Amino acid sequence: MKFYKRPRLRQPRLVAAWPGIGNVALTVANYLVQKLDAQEIGEIEPLDFFLPAAVVVENNVIEPPEPASFEELSELPKSRFYSCRNKNWAQDLLVFIGEAQPLGKEVEFANQVLDVAQRFKVDKIYTCAAGVAPISHTEKPEVWAAATSRELIPELRQHNVVLRDKIHIRGLNGSLLGLAKDRDIPGICLLGEIPAYIAQMGIEYPRSAQSVLEVLTEMLGIDIDLTEIESLARHTEESLTESMAQIMEEIGHLVIRPRGEEEPGEEVSGEEKGQVPEAVKREIEQLFDEVKKDRASASKLKAELDRWDIFDQYEDRFLDLFRGEGQRGN
Repeated sequence: MKFYKRPRLRQPRLVAAWPGIGNVALTVANYLVQKLDAQEIGEIEPLDFFLPAAVVVENNVIEPPEPASFEELSELPKSRFYSCRNKNWAQDLLVFIGEAQPLGKEVEFANQVLDVAQRFKVDKIYTCAAGVAPISHTEKPEVWAAATSRELIPELRQHNVVLRDKIHIRGLNGSLLGLAKDRDIPGICLLGEIPAYIAQMGIEYPRSAQSVLEVLTEMLGIDIDLTEIESLARHTEESLTESMAQIMEEIGHLVIRPRGEEEPGEEVSGEEKGQVPEAVKREIEQLFDEVKKDRASASKLKAELDRWDIFDQYEDRFLDLFRGEGQRGN
């Protein structure tokens, strides 16, 4: 642990973030740091938790994995603390941003963050995550909320959040609060909804981060300009709409002839139309599995369903391959 400054903070609250689905947590934390002009005050030194990408070999002997240069050290993930002071707030703010989660050392790493929280007498910790849900990117994401104690539930109800009976919050964005609970530090996790198909794409989703920021800043009692993230979210949605329209257009083009009209060499007997052979059903299931791995196989699956005049029986499953489904937090 290394500190450059030790500011005197008034009952600070901590916002902690690591990478996750849709980059929701990091987008929220970085936006706060930028808009509040937060000052970097310290860091968790990376060599305690991250290894260089390569080792040095001297005289055919592998040396311990330590950076051979400042350049190699600078490439390791950063884990930084920032502080924000403002006389108009009732409480000051600490922000922690980790560029990566250390594999195999998550608990030790999280405990170092909590050591800092206790050193500055933090009275509440906030983390953020993505809540994967069966929604469209044209809908405004809701924010789910969870707390470390029942005593915090009335506070959550004062804000525009959804309280769910059971969810799973993966990674340090969730487990940090479990460790904080052991230290009797209250904590809240805010999860911005993200469409399942966006989560599968592995891209950033700023609209979810915006929804979280709206709730989080209200909880913290601070006011920041959300114009930039609104603009970024709108641009992302427009790009997604264009991409989805192209996908649906490609699906539509797969219907190359009216139902029931087969091309030469593809005739299907009346008996086969009424009853699809088991071998064909098995082949269709295999094609569904292929499309889950590679969307480029969708045309082959669609053509086979049309050939047997059974697309209407599989239509919902086919479209679900592009819509996605399920609910989870990360």
